[in-house]
Order: sequence, then structure tokens, then C-alpha cells
Amino acid sequence: MEELMGKSYTIFLQKLIFKKMMGAFCIIMILLTGCYKNQDIIGDWLYLKPERELDTFIEECPDEIRFKPDKTYVIVNDCYGLGKSLLVENGVWNMKESQIFLEKRTILTNYSITKSRENTLILEIESISKDTLRLLIEDRVEIYIKSQL
Repeated sequence: MEELMGKSYTIFLQKLIFKKMMGAFCIIMILLTGCYKNQDIIGDWLYLKPERELDTFIEECPDEIRFKPDKTYVIVNDCYGLGKSLLVENGVWNMKESQIFLEKRTILTNYSITKSRENTLILEIESISKDTLRLLIEDRVEIYIKSQL
């Protein structure tokens, strides 16, 4: 009986250790590959500044990108937006690994967050936390913070 108890306890420990190791492996793979989930990006992100100008840059008219759960997005801007909605651009967003695809873009003003006016824009996620989003846009890293509005 004791031998049977010892064997089942050993098997239990082996399974527990395996589960913990697989969980750690999955976390490491996510960190290394930069795979993000849709819920990581959903919300309102207010433009803070470009990384290279962290100490000096002050944005008078920051963009706000709103990623909605229904996979639509809007970009608003206090200075360049259209009418009372302050809308600059809208469309559909999708994610794959560490990229955000802004698709079916409708740019409503002469202002855009990039030089590209293509129908699909690919934004590279450098990193994301619960309150900071770092995007590689064209040749620069741009920092957005989660809006509390």
C-alpha cells in the first residue's frame, strides 16, 4: 500500500512539474515572439511622444487611436479632426503576432498618422503593457498611453 501511495505521489509531482514547466515555456515563447492578443490592444490609446524626444517633446494636439472590440478603429485629433467628432481616420483593425493591420482606411482630412495613404497600414508593436503601447511607425518608435477617459 505504501509503495502504491509513493508511486502515485511521484506521478502527481511529475505532472505538476510538467504543467508548471509548460506554463513557463509558453510565457517565454510569448515574450520572445512578441505575440499579443486582441484584448491587449482594445481601448483608447493617447499619443504621448516619439521615443527619441522623451525629455523635450510636448504634443499640443495628440492623436488618439481607439481600437474597438468589434474590430473597428477610429483616430481622432483635437486640432485636425473633422467636425465635432474630431475624426481623422477610421477603418477596420486586425492583429497577427506583433503587427496591427489598419485596413479599409478612410482618411477624412489632410492629416494622417503616417505619410502613407494606402488602404492597409501595418503597425509593428514594439511592446505593450497594460498602460503603454510602443509602436514602430515608419522609421520611428511612437509611444501611446492608455487613455482613462
